[in-house]
Amino acid sequence: METCVFCRSKLDIVFENETCFAIFDRNPVTQGHLLILPKAHREDYFSLTERELADTDKLVKLGKKYLDQRYAP
Repeated sequence: METCVFCRSKLDIVFENETCFAIFDRNPVTQGHLLILPKAHREDYFSLTERELADTDKLVKLGKKYLDQRYAP
C-alpha cells in the first residue's frame, strides 16, 4: 500500500512471527518503545483476525521480556 509508512520504509525488525512484527519506534516516547504491527493492513486493533491477535500477544510478551532484560525498567 503506497500510503502506508511502514510499507514505504526500510524497517529494522526486532521480532516477528507469521502475521506480525515488532520494531523500535523512530520517535520513541520512552527508551525501548516497541511498535507491534500486523503484516496485513488492518483498520485498527479490532479488525485483527484471531490468529493476528494471538500472534500480537506473543510478541507483546516476548517484547516485554526483551525490554526487561535490556533496559531493566
